[in-house]
Amino acid sequence: MQLLKTATADTVANYLKTRLVQLGVQDLFGVAGNYAAPFLDTVLADPAQYIQLLGTTTEMNAGYAADAYARYHGYGGAFVTYGVGSFSILNATAGSFVEKVPVLVINGAPTNKEDNIEKNAGLLFSHSTGNKFADIEMFRKVTIAAERITNANLAPFQIDKVITAMIAYQQPGYIEVAEDVWRSPCPPPKGRLKVNPALTTSVSEVKAAVDAAMEVISCFPKVVAWAGIELRQQKLTAEFEQLLEQLNKLVPKDEAAIQFVTSFMSKSVMAEDHPRFDSCRVIEKNLTSEVIPDYCLLGIGGWTVDANVASQNIRDERLILACNGGVLVGAEFFPTVALPDFIDELTQRLRHQNGLSLKGAVLKPLPVPNLGKALTFDTFFHALQQGWKPEYILLSGVGFTLSIASYLRGVAQNGYLTDGVWLSIGYPVGAATGVAQACKRAAATKGQDKRTFVVIGDGAFQEVCQAVSDHNYHQQNNVIFVLSNTIYGIEQFLVNPNPFREKPTDYEPPNQILNTVYSYNDLHQWDYVKLAESFGSIGIKVSTLEEMEHAMCMIEDHLDRNFLIEIVVPKTDIPADLLAVTPYVGEDETANANWPPASKF
Repeated sequence: MQLLKTATADTVANYLKTRLVQLGVQDLFGVAGNYAAPFLDTVLADPAQYIQLLGTTTEMNAGYAADAYARYHGYGGAFVTYGVGSFSILNATAGSFVEKVPVLVINGAPTNKEDNIEKNAGLLFSHSTGNKFADIEMFRKVTIAAERITNANLAPFQIDKVITAMIAYQQPGYIEVAEDVWRSPCPPPKGRLKVNPALTTSVSEVKAAVDAAMEVISCFPKVVAWAGIELRQQKLTAEFEQLLEQLNKLVPKDEAAIQFVTSFMSKSVMAEDHPRFDSCRVIEKNLTSEVIPDYCLLGIGGWTVDANVASQNIRDERLILACNGGVLVGAEFFPTVALPDFIDELTQRLRHQNGLSLKGAVLKPLPVPNLGKALTFDTFFHALQQGWKPEYILLSGVGFTLSIASYLRGVAQNGYLTDGVWLSIGYPVGAATGVAQACKRAAATKGQDKRTFVVIGDGAFQEVCQAVSDHNYHQQNNVIFVLSNTIYGIEQFLVNPNPFREKPTDYEPPNQILNTVYSYNDLHQWDYVKLAESFGSIGIKVSTLEEMEHAMCMIEDHLDRNFLIEIVVPKTDIPADLLAVTPYVGEDETANANWPPASKF
């Protein structure tokens, strides 16, 4: 116990803990290691017990959990140990970096003495590659700031630098501390870290961007508003609603109202029972010039990333896109315009606009799901829809489930999450740990009782199945639906959609391989019910719609339990909106079906 008491003094470890408390971080996720133990001891010894340490089965699951926790709680943190731990969490940290999620990765490193012995005697210590900068060099590429702390005198400045950058840019940070430095004395933090958000460099730049936007709106008065992910990140949904209201004040009574759409990334940034929400939300499928020749797309905080626009270039003279600290209007770019300033100035300009008549665009609906009597991707989601409640949160995988999850309607504000840019398969299962913990914290202070649901393919689930153990260990009541078609369906679809077509092309030799799912996309069939029971969950196998209905009743009857439910769907089943594009030739198909390619050897 003397060790723990010492750790609570004015040390480097306590300095970092205090800064995390000031950030509002109440939970840290990770896998313990001796290099980080002095910091973990400090957290445990805190009599206030403000921060809880939540162990996870793998470092990658810790990274996913910390990422999702930050999205719902503000800031997140994960603890790992040098080399074997930090290398494992790198994938999750990269996702946080590209999707702008402020997660602090805390890495314990070998002592200064061990570093010197390694350098001079050639002795490799645990988890070391021999390059003492290997870890930090990796994380510098996927964090906004990274520091290696080997001197307690410099620790306060290095810690504050990383956390300040995290606050300012809302991206991950990395702090690596030598084991013998954690307990070294250093001054306590002075006050709180205060950072002004990114501000517009000049008022004239904002006005110029709005001038350009108004010119586009005047030329193309049929407006579609795109509510993007930054509305949630920057807490600007109320300002967006005011802008939408002002746009509709310029719409004559006999014209269609201006509605807003979302996208894979931004689903549920606004509540889906909003009267201005349009059920069409996939930008690429519904907002092409062929469908609406003269519309104006007003993107507020949306990202033109692959999953959002299905790899299509939607930039043209009708596009207004405010995001990433700048505004793109047609071919003009205004690089230093903060999103809040642009929304406010555009709203004010519309409020004083005379003689401008706008109208809403009637968008082409999404393909209608095939709701037969068999259990398929489409009928599963239809059944899920029947039992959906506003207090549920949906976490979607990034394969077929990413496509079909958009059909779920009535999702509450912030009731949906996916890693729609990084697209790391397996993310939602680990992320559920963080979402559930953040919701538990919110329930304690705000009385918001939420339940986390995950919908994921079996290939993605098999990468991170250990996270279900975390759910049970931390007494969470999550529900995991595993869509089991025994293949990596999305990988097959991207290169050769032929097996999924309603009437597949019958390729003759030597191209007959195009007729079936490739063997490298096949998966081993697991017994998910037994797996669930081994983790402590209630396991259910669902093969029919009747069994699905029973499963939903079971979920509702056991509000405090964790569920792992296998949904058995046909091997070559596919969601309706993807089925609609299977006639297009796949990457492995050519006009002459010249496949396979001739060997070069």
